[in-house]
Amino acid sequence: MIINRIKKLFYQRDILAEMVFKQFRASYSGAMLGVWWAIIIPCILAVCINIIFTTVFKINIENFTFFVLSGILPWLFFSAAVVEATNSFLTDAAMFRQKMLPLEFVPFKSVLSNFLSFLIGIGFLLPFFIISNIQIIKVLPALIFVFIFNLIFILGLSLIFAVINVYSRDIIHFLSVGLMVWFWITPVFYSLNMVPYPYRWISILNPMTYYVTSYRSILFYGKLPSLPVAVTGIVLALIFIIAGNLFLIKKEPSLLKQL
Repeated sequence: MIINRIKKLFYQRDILAEMVFKQFRASYSGAMLGVWWAIIIPCILAVCINIIFTTVFKINIENFTFFVLSGILPWLFFSAAVVEATNSFLTDAAMFRQKMLPLEFVPFKSVLSNFLSFLIGIGFLLPFFIISNIQIIKVLPALIFVFIFNLIFILGLSLIFAVINVYSRDIIHFLSVGLMVWFWITPVFYSLNMVPYPYRWISILNPMTYYVTSYRSILFYGKLPSLPVAVTGIVLALIFIIAGNLFLIKKEPSLLKQL
């Protein structure tokens, strides 16, 4: 059944692409700086974190701003995509009722729209990462695979949250708080080996640890992600996309009645 749904998504990919670009344009319509916000926001956050942690907490990491940027860019993509997708069945109820479109299109367009913003931010800042570490060029092709599996993971997780949110409208509020906690246990402004062993298990159980670590390995250290990190990221992506689709299939008959 999942294979048939994938085929349907593939055959109607042009419609999905049109929906994604429409939402992407709407996200920045009316904003004077437009898509530049995809670059400005992570840069401001990275500079603020840099000042706090190098000045106050005396963290001694060379090029700490780029260290933080390599983690905060994927985190901002993840958090924005999940929040928008979670609320998508409620905010796009009219589209949801168009039975000729796959239900996945509703949360997927939110995730993919944010993915475009993420790619723009990465694309603009990539030359600066390369200037800071020329070794990045050698491993840059591996970044494509990190993009793909990180995106698949977020699509699967977003499906689960979007369906749950239809039945329990409180989930979006819990998610807002949960993401704040999730941010601090994700190695965005610190590395995994900086976490003391009694608490490291928390980061190890955090799925985003493996994607943030993979991005940082390539964009900051100029190295391929370690085999355990890469394999775990792939496995998590497959588990969540399958689980998300199975959950949607199970709940699909009653979803419309809940709106």
